[in-house]
Amino acid sequence: MEIVHYLEPLKKTWVAFPGISKEASLGGQTIFFNGESEWFENNEFDVAIIGIPEVRNSTRALLPEVPAHVRTWLYGMRSVSSGLTIADLGDIKGNGLKDRYYALSEVINYLYLKGVPVFLIGGSQDLTLPASRFLDKKEEDGNIVIVDAFLDVDPQRLDFSSSAYIHKLTEETGNKIGDLSVLGTQLYYCSKEQEDFMDKLHFPVVRLKDLRADRIDYFEVFIRNASLLSFDFGALKGQPSLPRGGKMPNGFSEAEACRMLWYAGASDVLKVAGLFDISLDKEDEMSLVTAAQMVWHFLEGCGAKEGDYPLKPIEEYELKAIYLEEYDETLKFYHNPGNDRWWINVPDTKGGKIVPCHADDYKLALNKELPQIWWRHFIRIAGNHEITKQ
Repeated sequence: MEIVHYLEPLKKTWVAFPGISKEASLGGQTIFFNGESEWFENNEFDVAIIGIPEVRNSTRALLPEVPAHVRTWLYGMRSVSSGLTIADLGDIKGNGLKDRYYALSEVINYLYLKGVPVFLIGGSQDLTLPASRFLDKKEEDGNIVIVDAFLDVDPQRLDFSSSAYIHKLTEETGNKIGDLSVLGTQLYYCSKEQEDFMDKLHFPVVRLKDLRADRIDYFEVFIRNASLLSFDFGALKGQPSLPRGGKMPNGFSEAEACRMLWYAGASDVLKVAGLFDISLDKEDEMSLVTAAQMVWHFLEGCGAKEGDYPLKPIEEYELKAIYLEEYDETLKFYHNPGNDRWWINVPDTKGGKIVPCHADDYKLALNKELPQIWWRHFIRIAGNHEITKQ
């Protein structure tokens, strides 16, 4: 596949930080696509970065040059701890909106088949749709995690834009979506109809208050088994993501966002991550710096992958079974004591589906309660036997 036709090389300029030489910088650790047709034949890399200067379907005042500006702040930072080879493949080209959609899906498909995870910078969040089309090439279902203060869904399925794309996502890739989670929503910005849309599909919507501060590690449970992450930069506090450019008074902090991206990078199965809807204020570059730090933490996380389930057989973990007499159901938990990660077995017609969970879910079971994550997956899995209180 000649994907070179879909890519425009990045002009390499970045901010120099005191004490970090060019050789010791992230830019010095990165190889850059030069536009030549044989470049992909001559270079191997572990993770790719791509910019998307496409904002024509955005409902916010975004600028297409954001991806280049973010990398200006990114590549002067110190190199990441691991020996990863990082490749910057430049920006996605395309004259029309559909051209860019097609080019993006083709490049991601190419990288997916090569086993290379990709990080997308910039553009509007409707690009989640073409970014998800690699799921059609997966043999098994893939999970999607969306971070957003809003529920970007039109229950009537009429609109398609950066603020109304989830319904389109479920229509076009629904048979390949194992789970779709929207994290960080603010209830007062989400309609009952939007919530009902997600509820009918048994897709979780997790409010901001349930992921802040000491609960931020719950994000790791959702991202651990995800194939695609779509992160709306407007979910951060202080971003101009409200109508008329109003700044969001609540949201994730910059430090929390960096930690979330580190978790994403450390996921063993994540194939595509996108940081969309990044604002650009030419008089205040704080957003660009924050976005660059988030990308850096993703790359740092990529070097900390654990090789956990499903790469490792679940039988190698500690099995902890708890019988709930009230439901006549035995819950099977699996625990990795090395990193304190947990999984739970949800019964199905094939012997059970192993899904990530939190240590708190195990504690709930010890108190004779059925964890919500077990209930939700149980309902979604077709062919399950009935369960009722005894």
